[in-house]
Amino acid sequence: VDDLSFLLLEQALGERFVEYYGGHVPLVHKDGRTAEIPAHGFQEVYDVLGRGGSQYRAWRLSVRPGTDMNFNGSLDHLLSWARKAGLLKGQRSRVMERLLVKMRHRVAHPHGYHLLMPSQAALSIGDLSAFINQLWGAPKPGGRLYGGPVDRLPIAIGWLDGSLTWTAADTLATCHADTR
Repeated sequence: VDDLSFLLLEQALGERFVEYYGGHVPLVHKDGRTAEIPAHGFQEVYDVLGRGGSQYRAWRLSVRPGTDMNFNGSLDHLLSWARKAGLLKGQRSRVMERLLVKMRHRVAHPHGYHLLMPSQAALSIGDLSAFINQLWGAPKPGGRLYGGPVDRLPIAIGWLDGSLTWTAADTLATCHADTR
């Protein structure tokens, strides 16, 4: 189960890729021409842009107007696309995504046997679900990978009667009134 969760990572990215472009993947040529690849599934995109798609080597994927990138359909390029498209966010999750890719490569190209505890498999499944939720714009509040924005509370720091003190900034007016 743990291994399969890492293989689903690439499938989820491919599904989201095709959905993001509504089945018409935009390309831009180095000379400025544009074209589209009609696609009902990611395999069609991969067949054109992947290893067999030599006729499109001078073309780049148009992520959005004004932003394009090299794209060959690999997992690394799918992750880069998702970041450039604004579907994946966060600094910590960027590091975790690199680890997910390494884990996926370990599963896709095994060099031995490995055995995990059920709790480790459950953690991998949870990470995959958080990743998929984020791709479709529904981060899990408080999640480990894509938990949404952190609640921040502005504070005021200062000296009061010779000692360092702090308080929530929204209570500053009442604190000031109490010390008159």
